Amino acid sequence: LTPRQLARRVDTTPSEFRVLAESEDFRVRKALARNRSVPDDVLVHILVDERPRIAYLVCSRPSLSRAVCRALARHPDIEVRSHLAQRVDLPEALQRVVARDKVVHVHYALLKRQRLSENVLTVLARNSEPLVRHAVAKRPDVSAAVLSVLAHDTDPGVCRLVSTSDRVPASVLDHLAHHPDTSVRVGVAQNPRSSSATRVLLSNAPDEEGRYS
Repeated sequence: LTPRQLARRVDTTPSEFRVLAESEDFRVRKALARNRSVPDDVLVHILVDERPRIAYLVCSRPSLSRAVCRALARHPDIEVRSHLAQRVDLPEALQRVVARDKVVHVHYALLKRQRLSENVLTVLARNSEPLVRHAVAKRPDVSAAVLSVLAHDTDPGVCRLVSTSDRVPASVLDHLAHHPDTSVRVGVAQNPRSSSATRVLLSNAPDEEGRYS
């Protein structure tokens, strides 16, 4: 049997797979990436091949161990890491790793997930890219705790989204009532979750256009 044929077989032994993983033949590595019988340590080993095709095939396997996911999260190719971010079976701990990726494209891929935990959203709420923080503030699964983090954002647009949220706590709206941006204060005044004291405060101190009420 040729190395490529051995790499394809399900009855190849783990030790044989490990020898095959040393092959410089791209076709052998590609066959290993597709073979569901290949051990995790072999998959991690072939990921040293920086060609995205190998990593993408590994990332497309039906199931992945945490060790393989960690290796994929460190892969130099952005598209590979973005593909990993969207896997439905990616554990929360590794979602947090992806949320700390240095490339914003990977964060956007993570935000495509239907559900993200409060811990992951908290990491993203502290992202350096304003558009990522905007996306977090708009999510239907954003919690009061995450909104409280976003309420201290330096971008008025993020604070504006928080001020109009139907999940934001009244205490956060009390804080935003003193925001220097008029549109944020208008959002607070128009939010039904604002406390009566905050509404009175804003009604007594309207902006130049008198839009608080």
